[in-house]
Amino acid sequence: MPISPTRAVKLFGTEEPPAETRVVRAGPLTAELDAGNLRYICYHGREAIRAISYVVRDRYWGTFNPEIINLEVVESAGGFTITYDAVCKDDTQTFGYAARIAGSADGRLCFAASGTAVTRFLTSRTGFVVLHPVEGVSGHPVEVLHTDGRVEHSVFPAIIDPKQPIMDIRALTHQVTPGVKVVCTMQGDTFEMEDQRNWTDASYKTYVRPLALPFPYSLAAGEVIEQSVTLRFETTGAASARPAGGPVEVSLGPPAGRVPDFAMGIEAQHTAAALERADSLARLEPRFLSCFFDARRPGGAAAMRGFGALGEILGIDLALEAVVPGEAAPEAELTEVAGLAAAAGLRFASVAVSRAGDLNFVMPGTE
Repeated sequence: MPISPTRAVKLFGTEEPPAETRVVRAGPLTAELDAGNLRYICYHGREAIRAISYVVRDRYWGTFNPEIINLEVVESAGGFTITYDAVCKDDTQTFGYAARIAGSADGRLCFAASGTAVTRFLTSRTGFVVLHPVEGVSGHPVEVLHTDGRVEHSVFPAIIDPKQPIMDIRALTHQVTPGVKVVCTMQGDTFEMEDQRNWTDASYKTYVRPLALPFPYSLAAGEVIEQSVTLRFETTGAASARPAGGPVEVSLGPPAGRVPDFAMGIEAQHTAAALERADSLARLEPRFLSCFFDARRPGGAAAMRGFGALGEILGIDLALEAVVPGEAAPEAELTEVAGLAAAAGLRFASVAVSRAGDLNFVMPGTE
């Protein structure tokens, strides 16, 4: 008998209860305190910064879930102050940090952290990460203050950028709403930005320590890291914003478009298991099956037959996502893939092709 997932698994993918959150306010600024970090930082109800987080990762890029102690939140008419201590550790190493978050009535916000490696600590990233939202930001101007004091006028990428769009960052300034700009200053190290839409996350992530430097890197026992992120809002004219917590009016216009078709992805080695559960998969009502085929792996003919069998049972179109070695002439490699598909009686509704080399991690400065 199939087991129905619980509500927690449906919403969060895990039975682990989500951390409790709390909204804090300082004048026109609001933010959500979540596990010691800030999310959805808004000014007069308009999102300015998606998140400011202090992140500690191990050598394999796994993110520690910090143990937070001595948490104290003080709110007043003049703003708020949050302080806490946190410990990140595994069986071999420990890192601790003290955090202080202060928001004032003028909308200024400062998140500072002082971290200490209790033991020798091997990490691929330890420090602040700032997320800028995409809506109202993508394709729009940003002023970049570099670590040497140079000011550059750039834009947030409109088209997804596979590389780091902005490097050597000390501060970023962008328009939140007409008449209001936010200056985000990051101290304590050199920061750079990546376009997280590459990983289906709707944000631009500015993170600490350039990826061109070696990683993982080691912090000596007793080594101290001091970092901070400060937000300052500049009003340049009549601000267009609604008061936080005020009423929201919604009106429906004509249809704006069509929601993209929902697809189900399948890799060749999983077709046999999927066929055993085809009835359950059919209830998801996908519009097409996206078939991942790696021409470098053996068993190509069987993989194509498996795609065809699953598509026939589900009664849906097939899309091919093919990876070719990229070592021979493209015509030869693609002809071989096409021959395998034809032998299995398949006709794909769409085809996407990637060279194997394009699947590698893109480092700064590489082609």
